[in-house]
Amino acid sequence: MTYGVPFVPLLTEDPKVRNNIESWGLSVLFPAVPAPDLAAQACRSLELSGPLLAGHAARLRVAAHANMQRLAECILEG
Repeated sequence: MTYGVPFVPLLTEDPKVRNNIESWGLSVLFPAVPAPDLAAQACRSLELSGPLLAGHAARLRVAAHANMQRLAECILEG
């Protein structure tokens, strides 16, 4: 997602995947799907690319940078 590449999250029992999708604000646009629905959702995901995906990617890059900055500050503060 950070690189603006269309994607389809595969439905799993892994809470990390679900939490990431929800925290990125993408669960409505890119819902996690079971394997049999993967191809259909992939086609829908490709239709959503462009400015919408680029905007989300930009916000994620800013959030990742801020997170790494805070981590570096915590490490340097010791």
